Amino acid sequence: MLTEFMKTYREHQNDLATKYHGKFVLISSNGVLGTFPSRTDAYWGAIDDQNLVPGEFLIRECVFPEEERPVVFYTNVK
Repeated sequence: MLTEFMKTYREHQNDLATKYHGKFVLISSNGVLGTFPSRTDAYWGAIDDQNLVPGEFLIRECVFPEEERPVVFYTNVK
């Protein structure tokens, strides 16, 4: 699912960044469901308004590809 959601985001990324730069987009198997002013608003929009459960949606910030920052995971596992 995540791969499909990211594919949808990438296909629309430049358009979303142009229209909604800095806002957060909600994506599910039904496509782009909306944009929100914050990640928290997007989350509750998915849960309350769309009746989705975690794992059924993706929330991404609307930025241009060159503005993306790599995801870094820190762990104390040796």
